[in-house]
Amino acid sequence: MVRNTLRITGIFVMSIALFGCGQFQRLNEMEKVAKDWCTVIRASQIVPVYPLSEDIQVGDVFLVQTPVDKQHKEYVKRGFLPMDNLIARLEPNGFKRFYQRSFHTGDGDLILPKDWLKAKNSESWSGAPGVSFPSYSFSVKSGGGLNMALPVQGIPIGLSLMGADAGEGTITISEAKTYGVDTISLYDEILEWERNHHAFLFNYASGEKKTNYIRVISRVFLAKKINVSVRSSQSKGANLAAGAPKPVELLTITPPASSEKVSAATTDSYTKGINALNTLIQDALGKSGLNSLLPGGSVKLISASSRSVSLVETFDRPIVVGYLGIDLKVGANGILGPPIPTHAVLEQEITPEAESDSVRLIGVSHLHQAYVISKRQAQQGKKKALLLKNSTDRIARNIPERYPFPIFVKQTPTSDPTIYKNAGLQLRSDTPAFSDLTRYYGELSTSKKALELSAPSFKGAEYLTPTHEELERLHIVLKQNRRILKELNEYASQF
Repeated sequence: MVRNTLRITGIFVMSIALFGCGQFQRLNEMEKVAKDWCTVIRASQIVPVYPLSEDIQVGDVFLVQTPVDKQHKEYVKRGFLPMDNLIARLEPNGFKRFYQRSFHTGDGDLILPKDWLKAKNSESWSGAPGVSFPSYSFSVKSGGGLNMALPVQGIPIGLSLMGADAGEGTITISEAKTYGVDTISLYDEILEWERNHHAFLFNYASGEKKTNYIRVISRVFLAKKINVSVRSSQSKGANLAAGAPKPVELLTITPPASSEKVSAATTDSYTKGINALNTLIQDALGKSGLNSLLPGGSVKLISASSRSVSLVETFDRPIVVGYLGIDLKVGANGILGPPIPTHAVLEQEITPEAESDSVRLIGVSHLHQAYVISKRQAQQGKKKALLLKNSTDRIARNIPERYPFPIFVKQTPTSDPTIYKNAGLQLRSDTPAFSDLTRYYGELSTSKKALELSAPSFKGAEYLTPTHEELERLHIVLKQNRRILKELNEYASQF
């Protein structure tokens, strides 16, 4: 079994354990534990969630307003990034198709996480795919005033029961589940959301002095239980405090008068001792208010001796310990770029970028070819093709009747651009075709490239900004009509 090492140097102050420390040291220990925990989760190739939460799900959209390089430094320093700027919660509709051949047994749509939360065996999310995390070892020492906000309350409880100030042990995330959806269907949902909320995204358009990103959760990893085993490596003596006996002494067995009943007496005494210790734990947590740290959970002792204890923390509903996602750069005019895996972004392997002009031009050229195919099929009497042609032709009404400014080209790499089409020249008829829009888009892209490569002294450089703005306007128009354009592509791909 793979083991990761978690070094923890403090114990949380509890009513059943009197460990103390200064506020500054306690803060340092809390930060260290947060980083150590998240380092373990990161080693499993997922992005840690801290603190653990039930209320994170696939389709959650976050606004990230930190540059990628600073994100990376903060991620490495702290082990996680706060998820406090939730701007939307999408409702992915691809779960049924994604799981219909594996984990979805019903006939209707699969709505997650609700359907699995309401499953008959909701304690273990029986309908969800399982996932296995490695156990990891730790060493612990008193005196740090540590707040185990993971939450892993079993460690300080275990040391308290043994009256020890140092110990070693293992933690295992058990009954772990996961669910997610494919990136393509989720990306379609993101683009639909973008179309309806472009005015909001426009406020966060990236510029020279700021860069904003959209982070969307595509998969989450949840845990139902956390198992903790602690072994004492240094005893504090017979008394916990003020002459009080160690709680594990409740397990002391009194030999029966008859040797024939030793086995039954041993089992009975041990069971009563465990039950008494569990009552002690719950009373202590309740009095100290620590139960409020567990999101609907409880701590229960499984076994105990003077040298070791084993506990399990169980949650009413699974809590999210990590996730996978995709990042999209909010480009100029609020247009989202292509999706990049969040894990790769935070590890600074890839930087999200806005869609380049060349990528957009390739996409528009592909749409032009799909339109030509549909137009040909419409001429042959195909009703579906005629419907698509008429729908896409209506999109072309968004282009002006005449060229608003000159269109430039470069004759040679070293020459200044020359005018290819003058401003005021007729661009479309009263009933424009979609091919007029794709042609105009291509001309604008060519003109923009020519102006960008011109010498600083070139007088026509003043048309670069309006050319760029017109390109962005058309790009928004195409995105707003992406549903019909998707149908056009799907139809044309048959021929």
